[in-house]
Amino acid sequence: MPNLRQQVSRHDPQAIQAFMQQIAAHSDASFIVIGDRQGVHLFHSVHPEWVGTRLVGGDNQAVLEGKSITTIRKGGLGVSLRSKTPIVDDAGRVIGIVSVGYLTSYLDSITLTKVINIFIAAVLLLIALFIFSWYFTRSIKKQIFRSSRGKLACWFASKRR
Repeated sequence: MPNLRQQVSRHDPQAIQAFMQQIAAHSDASFIVIGDRQGVHLFHSVHPEWVGTRLVGGDNQAVLEGKSITTIRKGGLGVSLRSKTPIVDDAGRVIGIVSVGYLTSYLDSITLTKVINIFIAAVLLLIALFIFSWYFTRSIKKQIFRSSRGKLACWFASKRR
């Protein structure tokens, strides 16, 4: 994203805000944060008033060394699963940080919803299997009892011998 790199290198929070609002509007992430090399907010998708304050979490050092990381940490919004990656200029120097995260409370609600859906599907499947097996055994019984008694008597007689 060349625009973002230029805006971060110019340290232009207003331009970053205008650019990132479009991206944040289409994301389901709990937050998107842009920070500079000194660990200062240049953009925060949830709390724009935090621009100019320090990034929270204490996990920026590896990113400032050029590594992308994924951590679970307590930040300004609470405990979150977040990935951070460096923003580099044309010369390859780290000039900032992008952090995208999901609050663990949001992830827990997604997990609970999936578990409930799986449970409902399993119960419906068991009910369907019960109904199918009941109809199947009923059909077999009807076929057996429809046979003439003579055939059954011969069949039983042949089995006794």
